[in-house]
Amino acid sequence: MSAEAAIASPARRRAVTFPRVVHSEWTKLISLRSTRYSLLAAVAMMILLAFAIALAQMGPLEQHGRHRAAALRLDRQRGRRVPPRAAGDRGCSG
Repeated sequence: MSAEAAIASPARRRAVTFPRVVHSEWTKLISLRSTRYSLLAAVAMMILLAFAIALAQMGPLEQHGRHRAAALRLDRQRGRRVPPRAAGDRGCSG
């Protein structure tokens, strides 16, 4: 029996099915230490990125709020009637 016949023998080869693929991938994932570290690093980076984006977005909104409050104080001091804010108005002029 040649080496090619042994490899291509249908009796030796098992069919590739979804449960077998899932089982082999699960075995690989739980046996490799680097997978755990990579997954932990990815989760940590997602949390840090979300936190950084939230901080970056809060800065300008906070500044617009202070500018609007200062403008309203000036208008009231000058005796001007201040219109009520619209429902979608965030205080940004543009």
